[in-house]
Amino acid sequence: MAKVPRISVPRKLGRAIAVRRLRVPGHSARAVIIRIGAPRRLGAGWDWGCPVEISGLGAPRLRYVFGVDAFQALQLGLDYIAIRTAAAKPRPSLFERGDGGCFTRSLPTCLPVATQKRLQKLIDQAAVRWLRNQKRSAARRKRRR
Repeated sequence: MAKVPRISVPRKLGRAIAVRRLRVPGHSARAVIIRIGAPRRLGAGWDWGCPVEISGLGAPRLRYVFGVDAFQALQLGLDYIAIRTAAAKPRPSLFERGDGGCFTRSLPTCLPVATQKRLQKLIDQAAVRWLRNQKRSAARRKRRR
């Protein structure tokens, strides 16, 4: 079996390029702080790492999310944040309960293009339905006043 070269991963975030503070429903004094560091090349190969630090969901955790370039490492880092915040109980939010901290997931680009298009169409249809329902609810509230 071929040896896989080990990559030395820094243990610090470095310069933060983005920070977001989320509220925890029912815990006004508690916050979830998310910091993203600048992606950086690791080792001599193709490996890039994007440092992501999440505090307020248990012990603070610094994780490096890897990609083939800075863009992919950053995108996968944002996906990692969306997954972690969505799994938290209670789920932290940015503006209001249920907004998911305003982090979105990207569609996997390894899927066939036709599958990606079908998934995107389903997402778009769900967004249109949600918006239509919000407009109906607002109109009903306005009529009741």
